[in-house]
Amino acid sequence: MSPLDKFGKFLVSSMRDRGIDHYNLLETHSLKALALRQLQDDLSELNPKQKDIVRRCVVRILDTSMHDLLAAFQEAHDLDEGIDLLVDNENIAEVSGMLHGEIFGDRGWIEKFSKYPKCNDIP
Repeated sequence: MSPLDKFGKFLVSSMRDRGIDHYNLLETHSLKALALRQLQDDLSELNPKQKDIVRRCVVRILDTSMHDLLAAFQEAHDLDEGIDLLVDNENIAEVSGMLHGEIFGDRGWIEKFSKYPKCNDIP
């Protein structure tokens, strides 16, 4: 696996999929933390259409956050700000040239590496 894809798999798994997994646990009232009880109670009062809207919002927020973070890393590299992402000693912003574009599309990181490649596939 290329360093670029290695990072993409790590980011999608660690940020996007874990975030969606966390939402699924909240929605199913599966988390035991007292601090989350009210939120889980509130989610349980929503009807299926409302839950679907919340789920889609969560996914869009995660995807937008990943995009914006990658754009910031790319810009920092392009402006030589001293912030770089090295994977296996390769600067992946340099290799990509457009990190924020790597997550989307039929051959993007979300499609290749996510447990939830499409928003509608989320349980």
